[in-house]
Amino acid sequence: INVEPRCGLCRTNDESRDHLFLSCSYTINLLVRFMQWIKRPMTFHTEVIQTIWIERYLRIFKMRSKDAESIIKEVAYVCNVRSAHNSITTPRNPTLIH
Repeated sequence: INVEPRCGLCRTNDESRDHLFLSCSYTINLLVRFMQWIKRPMTFHTEVIQTIWIERYLRIFKMRSKDAESIIKEVAYVCNVRSAHNSITTPRNPTLIH
């Protein structure tokens, strides 16, 4: 497989793991917009990393892409569903059993 060395998201720098997740202008814009949309500080969710990787794959190998707004909403939805699920399955005041 012959893959272009340029980042599949921003198309301005050579792609590396560090570039893709730490300095890519597309990734940074996506994270900033996501944090503004949910209006609270964000821990780096696995969903965000996975979504960036999938978007890269779609652009490079499938010649398809999603707009940033769709991606942000998709990640926010997944995070909300997981959060709701965790609040249902995790007791608020767990007791220790000795």
